[in-house]
Amino acid sequence: MMIAALFASSAANPGYAGAPAAVNAAGDGQEAAAGEELCVAGQKVEFVHLNRRWPGVVKGHSYGGDQCLVTSNMNTGSFMQDLEIDFADLRVFNGAPERGMPDVPGRASPASNAVSTTPGTRATDSRSNTSMVTTTPEEVLRIASRDHDLAVARYDGKFVRVTSLPGRIGISGNSMRLYADPSRYTASVLCLFEPERMSELRSVPDGAAVTVEGDANIAGAERINIQNCHVVAIGGQSAKAAIPSQPPMGKYICMQSGQGIGDLVLSRSSYTASGKTGFYSYSAGTGKFVFTSGNYAQWGWSGVWKTDSQSPGGVPEPRIDITDGGKLNIHCYPPK
Repeated sequence: MMIAALFASSAANPGYAGAPAAVNAAGDGQEAAAGEELCVAGQKVEFVHLNRRWPGVVKGHSYGGDQCLVTSNMNTGSFMQDLEIDFADLRVFNGAPERGMPDVPGRASPASNAVSTTPGTRATDSRSNTSMVTTTPEEVLRIASRDHDLAVARYDGKFVRVTSLPGRIGISGNSMRLYADPSRYTASVLCLFEPERMSELRSVPDGAAVTVEGDANIAGAERINIQNCHVVAIGGQSAKAAIPSQPPMGKYICMQSGQGIGDLVLSRSSYTASGKTGFYSYSAGTGKFVFTSGNYAQWGWSGVWKTDSQSPGGVPEPRIDITDGGKLNIHCYPPK
């Protein structure tokens, strides 16, 4: 394979050491001819380098005309560079993440699948259903936390489909977290959505069970990331329980964007948060909390009681949602 960076100097980007050296030049004539068909300006493609696939966008033919000019941030993070790619190393875009992924046999190659695709679509004839790994957040956590090598072999670089239980998801920005436990402490699956898939993400209701799929890579000891995530099914949306006349008393575990941020201790008319006690009023008709003193009152926060079914049997799981009326979104759950 031949890759040459047309501009990537250390002066322009001190953290970048330059483009990879040329290795294994030019594939066979059939792949080169099919790859040249993909070299169309604006086309999103993948290219192979060092046995990994990388995403990029075609700018056109190289100045010499014998290679394809592709813009990519391969090995640089956010720094974009123009690369000259051999036609034989071009592939139909099939979900390769920015960090690259193993060049798995059977993924779309130009010789076998030289068709135009648009961002967010998948060439369905490039792989059979037998190549898909089906799993759950619970299984991911169980395997990844006990045997890293097994997790890598099972998930890394694979096309996976994950199904969650009702109520065990969290949505923030362009991502969805799938949790392995009812308290939603551990997000064992993080799904990352492309801009053209954001409508799918926004369509998922609170408390639903979901099935998602995409290209997985190992992220740490207990989690996989899914790039180019796609919502396959939405089901199991839990029924809402009646608003209680009085919320349960005790210590609530508070989460923001899937991370624990502290606790809220609730008494009959008072609460303690961040080491300071204040008072609140609660409406059994609306489930709303008004904090009249203490930290939450000082910060302009309010709350509302909600209940989602967080198990297949539909058992209510109480929580208090805390907000400042803007982007703040904190969920506080009572301990088991």
